[in-house]
Amino acid sequence: EKDPWFDLNEKMKKAYDSDNICDIMNLSQMIEKIGGAPQGIDMKENPGYATDEEIHDMGMSLEVSESIIAYDEAEQDRKGIKYHMYTEMEERRKAAEKEALEICKRNEIDPYERVNVLQKAMDMFNEEMSGKTPTKLTNLKDVYLAKKEEQEIKNRIEGDDDIQMADVQYKDEGSLKISSALKNNVKVTVSTDYVSTQSNPELRKHCFKYNICITNKSDTDTIQVITRSFLIQTVGSAFKDRIFGEGIMGEKRMLKPGEKFQYASTAPFNVRPLGTTPVAARMSGTYFFNIIDEASGNIISDENQPLEADLSAFHFVFPGDERVQPYMSAREDEDNDYEDDDYEDDEYEDDK
Repeated sequence: EKDPWFDLNEKMKKAYDSDNICDIMNLSQMIEKIGGAPQGIDMKENPGYATDEEIHDMGMSLEVSESIIAYDEAEQDRKGIKYHMYTEMEERRKAAEKEALEICKRNEIDPYERVNVLQKAMDMFNEEMSGKTPTKLTNLKDVYLAKKEEQEIKNRIEGDDDIQMADVQYKDEGSLKISSALKNNVKVTVSTDYVSTQSNPELRKHCFKYNICITNKSDTDTIQVITRSFLIQTVGSAFKDRIFGEGIMGEKRMLKPGEKFQYASTAPFNVRPLGTTPVAARMSGTYFFNIIDEASGNIISDENQPLEADLSAFHFVFPGDERVQPYMSAREDEDNDYEDDDYEDDEYEDDK
């Protein structure tokens, strides 16, 4: 039976290609529930999915290995040196597996819950048997959490103080929701909107839509966008999350001189309004591209040093009814009521 991870991995790749943050978050939770990638798949280049190269570089499975050994041993009448070596190795493997399962049980870990947990347990057992200094992280939960934290650190950088402190200064709200930047003859503009139909404020779930337009302002050069990198920081957070992707909407799109491309995507956040700022999150980024010869498709610019186009910082803004309402003390409320009464008395005198 096919492992469901492979279908989820394909969907995750499409979600990263289309900048669909909502799907990325949902698929990450689904992959987490099924225990992650099958043993042997090591996702090194991408934070959320495995490439075809990484999948097909899994190596030989235990079943295939055993069938080849069994065939070879049958040809040698199962009485040769290889048969005895295999038997000895199999006995050692079973003994190590038994000890590893005991370690998993002792640490209250399901050996099939996480990727490579059983292998980690066996490595720990072999270290103990060889007399090596035991690792500081003897609890498998600590090992897993440490690896997870290491990956998160790689995709996080220090955030902006004004977003963390919910103290964003601005002239008008309209300027918060748009941005425009021109660099290396490539102009990138963006605008945002709140999507109330996909939001649930009671659960702190707020969804936004952003529209991006990329224009090749060069009179002579044809460009090809190859990768992108976005930074997102939600209000109150001390860090920015980095999201990588291929090209535009998953395609290494080419733009001729004067040509532009527009696309839209959604960004769901689990966030609540803070302070007096209307801002829910800030986003910025970079598109990386090469200059190419349109006729041949060959890269003219330095392939090892792609050019950059900036996606300057813009904001996702809460609608008015979802923001923190100004606090009014009981005394202030009474004063306002008193002023209203005076106003009504004045009107009454005027009527007389």
